[in-house]
Amino acid sequence: MSTLPSFHKSPSQFLTSALTLGAGILPLQAALLFSDNFDVNSGTDINVGTGAPRQDGLVGPLNYTANFWGSSQAADYHQQLPNGSVLQLAGDGNLVSTLVSPDFNFIGADQVTVDVDTGVFSGFGPGIFTNTAVTIGAPALTSELSSGGFTVKLIQDTFAGNGEFLQVLLPGSGGVPIANLVPLPGGFHTVDLFITGLGDGDAYDGIGDASVGVTINGQTLDQLSPGAPSSFLIPGGFTDNYVTLEGTWAAGTGGLDTHLFDNLSVQGTIIPEPGTALLGSLSLLTLMRRRRHKERLIEN
Repeated sequence: MSTLPSFHKSPSQFLTSALTLGAGILPLQAALLFSDNFDVNSGTDINVGTGAPRQDGLVGPLNYTANFWGSSQAADYHQQLPNGSVLQLAGDGNLVSTLVSPDFNFIGADQVTVDVDTGVFSGFGPGIFTNTAVTIGAPALTSELSSGGFTVKLIQDTFAGNGEFLQVLLPGSGGVPIANLVPLPGGFHTVDLFITGLGDGDAYDGIGDASVGVTINGQTLDQLSPGAPSSFLIPGGFTDNYVTLEGTWAAGTGGLDTHLFDNLSVQGTIIPEPGTALLGSLSLLTLMRRRRHKERLIEN
């Protein structure tokens, strides 16, 4: 289980702070920590072709832990890259839901983004209730059923006639949504989760509170559904940040349903390593001295 200890854990501090060493000032750096476009030349296994050009970022390449709810398997039609450009997750009557998670603890990340298309195919016709889920802030790969992290669920419901909508589940909620029936159009949705530390500015120390903002296709939840919250308070914040993508079966028929995911990315801010920062500071000092020396020669 890897972490990146040099993450700067507060995006607000990134905007207002700089690291000062000697005469040099080295600003904190916005960083792409990890991205995966799921583009591969061949193969269907989720762990085929990891690395460039499929993956990018400071902590890549990364493999995925793949897990069925209640069992585990790495390569199967339940999680694959069917046409070489998207990730497909499928649930069915035997396995209920399929989960995958990049094998990295993204402590310090301040934004997670992924494109999601829920309920692409159902082999059993209408009358289904199926969903995808994006979970962050969990101590390991985590199903939305376990309430182990902060979860956004995208649901397609032709069983009760609610259409496509969204729910939000907080850590420890027991599966009870805090935001419910936020309506969504069909097709792919870009889900953005913005993590901010409150109080002490650290969203991951388990002490200060955190806030998670949610947007769908660039719109906040209160824009999609007046009265819905646009962000959510996490008392005590997070202590881990594994990211899990999940796709479930077609409840109501007990059959197969598939879901598509694309363009997963995790962003954060980092502080330059001490050696790098010191080198930069010394370089600035050297340039300043050379400039002063040149000015003295011109004066003489």
